[in-house]
Amino acid sequence: MTPLVPGSAFPPFVLPSLGGKLVLLSDFAGKRVILACWASYDPCREELPDWQTFARRSFKHPGEVLTVAIDIAGAGPPMKVLRRLGVTLPCLVDSMALLPRLAGFRELPRTFAIDETGHLRLSGGRPEPAFLQDLEIFLNGAREQGFLTETAAAECRKIALVLLEMDSALPIDEIA
Repeated sequence: MTPLVPGSAFPPFVLPSLGGKLVLLSDFAGKRVILACWASYDPCREELPDWQTFARRSFKHPGEVLTVAIDIAGAGPPMKVLRRLGVTLPCLVDSMALLPRLAGFRELPRTFAIDETGHLRLSGGRPEPAFLQDLEIFLNGAREQGFLTETAAAECRKIALVLLEMDSALPIDEIA
C-alpha cells in the first residue's frame, strides 16, 4: 500500500451515497473537492460538525466537501451518526474499504484535497486550525498561482519518502 503524494492523480472511484446514488470522482471534474474520510465506530466521527462548519464558508471557486464513511456495516451506522450530530454534508459509503486501498492509508481520519484536474494537492488528518487554513487556501487560492510554494512542495516530498519507507516496514492491516 503506497500512500499518494501531492501532485499525483487521485485514483478514480465510484461509491454509493447514503441515498444509494452512485457517485464517481469524475462527477466533480472542474471542481476542487475535499474528501473527509471517517468511520462510525471511530472517535473521529465527533469531528464531523467541524467539517460542516468549514463547508458552510463561501468559496471563490466551485468546490465540494464530501464525507466518506469507511464502514463495513454499510449505510446504517453512518446515517445514525450524521443524524445524531445534525450533519447534513454529502456522505459516501465505502463498505469495502476501497478508498484506503486506492489512496494508501490505514488510519482515520484522513482528508484529501483534490484539484479540478483530479490531482491530489493536500492530504492530512483531523480538522485542526492549521490544516483547515491550508484547505481554505487550496479552495480559495487562484489556480494559476499554484497551491504550494517550492519550499513547501520539497518538504511534502521529504515527508512522502519517509512515509513510503515506514510503510514498507509495517504489516498491512485491514480497516474494518
